Amino acid sequence: MSIAGELNRKIVCNHDECSIFVTNLIHIKMKKYILPLSFLISLSACSDRTEGVSENKEESKPPFAKLSLKTKQSEANIFDVVNFYLEPTAKDKDVSIYDLRMSYDSIVVKTKGEDKGVVVLNAKENSLKLTQTWSNYYYLPETSTTYLYGYKGNKVVLKDSVKVDIKNSKNFLNTNWKDFNPEAINTGYPNITKPRSFSIRKQKTDNTPSIILYNHWDIPNSSDNPFYTKQNKDILKNYITKLYSKPTYTIESNGSLEQIYSNNFSAKLNGEKPLAIWITPTSKISLIEYTAFSSNVNYKIYAEPVTK
Repeated sequence: MSIAGELNRKIVCNHDECSIFVTNLIHIKMKKYILPLSFLISLSACSDRTEGVSENKEESKPPFAKLSLKTKQSEANIFDVVNFYLEPTAKDKDVSIYDLRMSYDSIVVKTKGEDKGVVVLNAKENSLKLTQTWSNYYYLPETSTTYLYGYKGNKVVLKDSVKVDIKNSKNFLNTNWKDFNPEAINTGYPNITKPRSFSIRKQKTDNTPSIILYNHWDIPNSSDNPFYTKQNKDILKNYITKLYSKPTYTIESNGSLEQIYSNNFSAKLNGEKPLAIWITPTSKISLIEYTAFSSNVNYKIYAEPVTK
C-alpha cells in the first residue's frame, strides 16, 4: 500500500498491533496566510489484551523507506504557488507508516541560501507527524533549489533536491495591468523558510487599478511592535530595488516627494508620506510611510500602471 493510500483511512499496523488515525487538515486560503496540506498521524498503542496473538521477537528489520522530493511546477512566476510532495522512490514498492518510523527520526526541507529548515516528518516513540504535500511562494527571480534531508540516529540517511525556475514576467509582482482584477482583500504569500511574508491587495483607486504590498512578521503582535514595523521600511525598499531598479526619486536625494507623487499617481496621500518613487516602463511605484490604527508608523508599497 502506498503512503497516499494509507493516509486516507484507518490503518492497522500488524507489527506493533497499533491503530493509526489520520486527520486531513484542509489546504486553506485565508486573509493573510495559505496553510500547507498536512497529515497528522497519531499512533495509539493497543493494550496487551491480544489473546491468541504471539509476537515474533526475532522479526527482521524492515527495509529502508527511501523517499523522493517532487514538485508539480518546474517553473513559476514570483508569487505563483509552487507545490511540493513526497513519494516513495521505488514506485513498485509499498511504504508503511512502520517503515517510516524505523527509517527516520525526522525529515527536513531547506531552501538554498536559507538557514531555517522545515520539519516535514517527525517520528517519536509512539507518534509520527508527516506533511506529505505543501505549498511555497517565491519573491525574487532565481533558480531555487529545495533540499530534502532525512535523519536517523543523528546521521543523514537521505538526501534529495529539486529545482524550480522562478521568473519575473509580469508588469508588477504577479499582475499584468491589462488583466487586472480587484480583490479587495489582502492575500498572503508565505515562504516557509522565512520568518516573515508578503501580502498583496488589489483594488481600484478613483477607478485606477492599484496594488499594495505589505510585509508581515510571523510573530504574535508584531504589527503593534515598532521594533518590527520599522524594519518594514528597508525590507520593502530593498525588495523593490532588487526586483526592478534603484528608486527614481528618494526623499534623501530630492527632498519632499509629495509634489512628484501628486504629478504621477491618481491616489491621494491623505496624510501619508512618500519616501521613494520608482518609475518603470509599466508601473509607478512608491514606498509610503503611514500611521496604522495602533498609532504605530508602518510602511507599504503602492503601485499604479503607467498611462501612455
